[in-house]
Amino acid sequence: MIDRPPGFSTTGTVAALVLTVFVSTGAARSDRSASAPSALPERVDQFTDEWMRSNGIPGLALAITRGTDIVHLAGYGDAGDGRPVTPDTQFMVASLSKSMTALAVLQLEETGLVDLDTPVQTYIADFAPADSRAADITVRMLLNQTSGLADSGFPEMVLPQPRTIADRSASLRDARLVDEPGSSFHYFNPNYGVLAHLVEVVSGEPFEDYLGRTIFEPLQMAHTASVVTSSAANSVAPDLARGHILVFGVPVARPELDGYLGGSGGVISTARDMANWLIVQSTGGRFQGHSVLSEHGIELMQSPPPDIETSYAMGWEVPSGSQILRHTGILSTFYAEQALLPSEDVGIVFMANAYNGLVDFEGLMEGLAALVRGESDPGIGFGARRIGITVAIIAVLVAGVGTWRLLRVRAWADRRRGHLLRVSVGIVGPLILPALVLMTPNLVARSADRVYGWKVLILAIPGLMGTLILAGVMGAALAFSRLMWIARLSRAKEES
Repeated sequence: MIDRPPGFSTTGTVAALVLTVFVSTGAARSDRSASAPSALPERVDQFTDEWMRSNGIPGLALAITRGTDIVHLAGYGDAGDGRPVTPDTQFMVASLSKSMTALAVLQLEETGLVDLDTPVQTYIADFAPADSRAADITVRMLLNQTSGLADSGFPEMVLPQPRTIADRSASLRDARLVDEPGSSFHYFNPNYGVLAHLVEVVSGEPFEDYLGRTIFEPLQMAHTASVVTSSAANSVAPDLARGHILVFGVPVARPELDGYLGGSGGVISTARDMANWLIVQSTGGRFQGHSVLSEHGIELMQSPPPDIETSYAMGWEVPSGSQILRHTGILSTFYAEQALLPSEDVGIVFMANAYNGLVDFEGLMEGLAALVRGESDPGIGFGARRIGITVAIIAVLVAGVGTWRLLRVRAWADRRRGHLLRVSVGIVGPLILPALVLMTPNLVARSADRVYGWKVLILAIPGLMGTLILAGVMGAALAFSRLMWIARLSRAKEES
């Protein structure tokens, strides 16, 4: 699972690093809703088609709601194996799942079975990190991502993955808190994995069954399910779209990375089902006359804690000064995003069967919001396809320049032999490139407050990471070759 903290671009750090290194050396549509004036669906379709072509996204589904109505419902492009995307095509929605986990916990709070300000260990004995401060972590802190736990104290994405929801809680016994509970925000997926365990313990039923009974069935989300691991997705979702990564802007199908998702990212859904989810979020917890949560509960889950500097609520982000509530969901081969526009009483969700950190998904959501508001047509931007082509050209240049410099190593050594300073600089300088490559995960972790392994980073931006690694390999090869030729020429001089 790739997922990043709201408002942060993981690949921005890598892209800046790569640029520093380089300086130094027609989509098909189906099943449209006709419930809105024709102008909006047509404008949305045109904008989305152009955006998909510009970014190389093979398939996408979206829904737009206003109040209790579905304004627009659409599928675009290819779901894989020649299947067209429809509003009933299933996608992994990743961290959009967190808002559903939050609603499940708040349901239990409203029935009196859970107290948000009670320590989690009161309900879950297996949640027992060695850090004694963990005894002060409350249910509310897990929901607000203010537990004091973070990737820097427990790098969950690079550790062995749990296979059950109970195992997720137990796995945190070695976790180290990085802050006092309740003092600051850290986006940490296991917070919501523990909440899923809480739901199981308190309700007495499997987490996925609880979601089905209290959320999916009442909201008529007939094609929505929840899994604990990504490897289980195909067994519960027969209409699941095929995921892709983008390599130099070209979609390449591949299986989703296997990993733990329960509570934090395991929901699989469709545009039609997610439209119903947006309606209940926009109407105070009500859907077709039934209430799944009180109006106060919905307001609580959409409101950041007032006593901490954070924009994160409970499965929703409320950026300061923004008129949009939103949350993203990111896996290695899927992307999803949901948003609420309270002033317009509008909800928007889209899901794509591809991911790359260079794709401007945020621009797609902002463009859709602008269209809903009746504003002028938004621009598409440079697009990931063009970025991919640019990176490919840079990769060719790196390979070409690197090869040329390797072929001239002997001439370089002849000119600098006997000049210790010039030789040292010529050997140490190229080693900066591989050093930066080796530091990349650490640099990203420092910037993002998230710890990603090499595999995750390479799948997130394969072209960019591949080019960076190529530059590093060329730099190491050049330094080694220069060292060998200097040593060879020195031995020859001594022997003569």
